[in-house]
Amino acid sequence: MASDLQRAEPGVTNLVSDVIKDAQDLVQQQLALEAALLLALAVGMTLVSGLLLGLMLVHVLHGTLGDQVPLWGCYGIVAGVWFAGSAVLFQATRKKFSTVLPEQSVEALKENVQWIMNPKRSSNGC
Repeated sequence: MASDLQRAEPGVTNLVSDVIKDAQDLVQQQLALEAALLLALAVGMTLVSGLLLGLMLVHVLHGTLGDQVPLWGCYGIVAGVWFAGSAVLFQATRKKFSTVLPEQSVEALKENVQWIMNPKRSSNGC
């Protein structure tokens, strides 16, 4: 009976090691959060710089072509080139994900997206 009581109650060593493990987990989570925030900031800055680069390219193209193509045409040309580039990247990414992700994960992701888009209609009829 005394041995059962000793097994049921954790010792001081176990408590201290659990506290240290929890503290390490919290520090790791904090570092991951900071890294995610920095990544989000970097993505935002990249989007803004990409937008400014696109505007610069439009005006460089318009300055080069002069009166041959109106400014709106230069915007269309640059947007078309960027759209084609993004389509190529999208296809390459899609092909890469199809080899990496199992089919069940893809189906679950599709269901999640469908539920997010229309949360009132759930699959269990609620």
